[in-house]
Amino acid sequence: MPRCPGVVYRSNLFSGTEGNYTFETTGPMERCDFDRDGFSGGPWEYFFNWSEVRYPTIEEVCQRAPVYGRAVRADPETCFASGLRAPAQAEEQFALHSNDLRLAASSGALDRGEGLANINDGYSGTAPDLGAFELGAELPPYGPRPEGGAP
Repeated sequence: MPRCPGVVYRSNLFSGTEGNYTFETTGPMERCDFDRDGFSGGPWEYFFNWSEVRYPTIEEVCQRAPVYGRAVRADPETCFASGLRAPAQAEEQFALHSNDLRLAASSGALDRGEGLANINDGYSGTAPDLGAFELGAELPPYGPRPEGGAP
């Protein structure tokens, strides 16, 4: 029986293609602690499938599922300031050349996360933002560096 003891998900932003579900488990999951994450993309036939129970909407997940009592839906059209979106089909490649996943000022993922020591300290607003970057943060340097180190 698959289990996920000790697995905790917090403050993530999942952006995916259309399909059957945003999230699906393939067997019973016990002692999991998933909450305060966001979901963008779609559309999906059902929102969520947890241990073979289907939840058609995020509202039903928050009300009835054993996880994600405070999940949020972020509009894929307005989620990222760069306009980046998940590909329309799962077979398509995500735009790897664009690593700008900073949130738009109007994103539904702002101030929806949970404070995690040494991970998202120093957030601005009432709570940490979901995803990789706090609104207004500079992008960290990626990729090869010139000889000698710093970009």
